Amino acid sequence: MVSFYNPVRVVSGVGACKSFTEIGKFGRKAIIVCGKNSARACGALGDMEALLQEAGVEYIIFDKIMQNPVVSVCDEGGKLAYKFGAAFVIGIGGGSPLDASKAVAVFAANPQISGNALYDYPLEKRNRALPIVAVGTTAGTGSEVTQYAVLTVPEIENKRTYRDTDTFPNLALMDPAYTYSLPRRFTISTAVDALAHAIEGSLLKSSSPYTDGAALEACRLISNALRQIKEGKLDEQVRVDLLTGSTLAGQVIAQTGTSFVHAAGYMLTYFRNLPHGEANAVFLADFIEFSRKAAPERVAALLAACGVKNARELEELYAPMMELDFELGGDEVKKWAAIAFENKNNGNGLRVATVEELEAMIGESKFRK
Repeated sequence: MVSFYNPVRVVSGVGACKSFTEIGKFGRKAIIVCGKNSARACGALGDMEALLQEAGVEYIIFDKIMQNPVVSVCDEGGKLAYKFGAAFVIGIGGGSPLDASKAVAVFAANPQISGNALYDYPLEKRNRALPIVAVGTTAGTGSEVTQYAVLTVPEIENKRTYRDTDTFPNLALMDPAYTYSLPRRFTISTAVDALAHAIEGSLLKSSSPYTDGAALEACRLISNALRQIKEGKLDEQVRVDLLTGSTLAGQVIAQTGTSFVHAAGYMLTYFRNLPHGEANAVFLADFIEFSRKAAPERVAALLAACGVKNARELEELYAPMMELDFELGGDEVKKWAAIAFENKNNGNGLRVATVEELEAMIGESKFRK
């Protein structure tokens, strides 16, 4: 049986946010969730403020979202939104602010929930999350079209994902102009994150013809864009292709979930402070090669869409442009492999890795300049 559900209205193109005239239908009060500087620097925050003012919508700004946001900060934002009487939440930024906005939307509608209780509170007892408007400023996470809020939980030294159907954004405003000022390093990092989404989604048990088509087109767009970046070209069309590919890949993982690439990558982010896309880049080629035995035709199709012959050739497309320079100790390898093995993402694969296989892949994933 195949199921596909993605209720997000996507408005994409230069001027998407400025020209959207229906923002007032979500309510008369809003909270904007974003980081301290990036949302304003790229122009997205200013455009949204002008839009809200024109529509007569009152708003407050919660700009405490950092990379890899923690649950407690989202709780703080939710309590502020509840006190203000916000009718909807606007997330502006990359994956961190967009994921945080989903958690804020849940906390705002449920003041009885605090902190990590977010994960264990019975769904049947909580109110629906406030409506969410997602304004993307990077091309990588796909969070604008997923139900996932991936948050850092210091108590477990890892990330944990919250999800439900009401944490799909109601609207995604995707203007590639907001990505024009994104630094090259983060452009590449977010692009590889999106590429990982497309590839992982196609090699999981939950893939379907609906997700496979989107995944192949995402692979084509993103790999071609990475090739142009490698050749020194990063123009507006490359930005458009990356944004389109990222949203397509987000629609894939909204249905399929992710694999041990993300499960292991979370630990590189938490313990080594690697950006999320760079952490995924470390394990992506290993995942492709590991999955080949279970799904050779699927792997071949994905690699062909990327314009490469094998996983290592794909890795050579992006790894030299990334700041990957580290080694892992034996104790770290065992600890991370055990955590990744217990993560249900690992069990999603068409081929499921044992803890010993994970130890081997994590231990061998070493990059040197």
